[in-house]
Amino acid sequence: MIRNDHFFEDIRKILLAFFNAQSAPATSWTFILDYPDKHFFHKWAKPFIWLENISPIGRMESQYNFHSTSVVGGSTYKNYVYLMEMELRIGAWLAEKHGGMEEINIIRSWLLNLFNPPLPKLPSTTFNVTLGATAYTNTTLYAQGIRQISVLGDNNVPTEDIKEFRRELNLYLLAVMGDSVLVT
Repeated sequence: MIRNDHFFEDIRKILLAFFNAQSAPATSWTFILDYPDKHFFHKWAKPFIWLENISPIGRMESQYNFHSTSVVGGSTYKNYVYLMEMELRIGAWLAEKHGGMEEINIIRSWLLNLFNPPLPKLPSTTFNVTLGATAYTNTTLYAQGIRQISVLGDNNVPTEDIKEFRRELNLYLLAVMGDSVLVT
């Protein structure tokens, strides 16, 4: 589950594990964190998709709900959950030798189909991920606190080499977060 003090990295690790668990055609691509160094592009043997940093864009105050009470060392805490709206840029880059325009269009179609209705694959795809010292096996995005994802902004990004192709999309997601408030 997403840890409050690590939520930016935890969400990216969860999404990376989710992507790596996908079946073909995704198995012919590599998924990485962060936009790679320029020298990295020419060394890569197959198309790659990267996840950039996450930006919080809002907090759903109406979803700030009492969840449970816990007692720690004689002190009582009320535990609350709320939804945080986040934005994450995802990009794909490949050279003509890796499939060219046809392959970049397959990647963008796959991403749009993965996250948009009518049949988003979010609830049923299982994966393994480690967050901090805790390993989760056969988990889902929902179980990890990611409730909804949509994709917008399918942008063509110009490249210096006409034999390279780059696309970027923005993922918008709702992540379940939590707070504990000392009562006594």
